[in-house]
Amino acid sequence: MTDDTLMDRIFAYFDKGMRQYLDLENFVMMMSLFIRGSLEEKIDYCFQVYNLLKDGFLIKDTIVPLMRKYIVRQPADEDVEEAIR
Repeated sequence: MTDDTLMDRIFAYFDKGMRQYLDLENFVMMMSLFIRGSLEEKIDYCFQVYNLLKDGFLIKDTIVPLMRKYIVRQPADEDVEEAIR
């Protein structure tokens, strides 16, 4: 998944009507989730963004490349693959 794909998934989460734009209500809902959302709401949001097949499962082949990109490098004795597990 590229950064563009990730941004598209984030946008799609809030564009419930699949209209390709966010109206004021969608924008306020987005900001409210980021600022005041509960931990459960934020977890659901993250899960839905990465649930590419919309089947309720996260696939290792999709998640590992994304995590590898954003994980902070560990000391030389720790492998990135090990940090992800």
